[in-house]
Amino acid sequence: MKTTSSFMFYLAGLSMLGYLATDMYLPAFGAMQQELQTSAGSISASLSIFLAGFAIAQLIWGPVSDKIGRKPVLLAGLGLFAIGCLGILWVETAAQLLVLRFIQAVGVCSAAVSWQALVVDRYRDGKANRVFATIMPLVALSPALAPLLGAWLLNHFSWRSIFVVLLAITLLLLIPTALLKERKKQRRIT
Repeated sequence: MKTTSSFMFYLAGLSMLGYLATDMYLPAFGAMQQELQTSAGSISASLSIFLAGFAIAQLIWGPVSDKIGRKPVLLAGLGLFAIGCLGILWVETAAQLLVLRFIQAVGVCSAAVSWQALVVDRYRDGKANRVFATIMPLVALSPALAPLLGAWLLNHFSWRSIFVVLLAITLLLLIPTALLKERKKQRRIT
């Protein structure tokens, strides 16, 4: 199958979204603590809750993706992540933040689990390896670049703008996801 640049951008977006969601808000911990009038520990717990949700969701999304397909899993997960981002825009307490970060983690994990499966489903081994080789450097850079982007947004806007950007990226990813054609005969692991 021919690799189009738009599909590569889509895969790159899916592959990077989880890292952006994890690391982009790190520079905003102080601002979040101050605005939500809570302890540093409560804000830090939002990262732990996120990582726990992400870990748990991997155990769910992978088998579900193999059973019902990549598209429904991505639509559900990205939709859930978008809802979490939207909710954080109006969060008023640390408890609300923790719940919404867990929801975000469960949702965004669908992208982390599915993008590699999409590559394997669509390309033969040699071509799949080239696609992975193209995208993996972006994945590796994401944890380093995400806090820089978050700091820039924090300096120019507010900490909530970080979640506006994550929501916008997610909505952009939902468009090609909705148009994604499932393969009739996917190589699935059962």
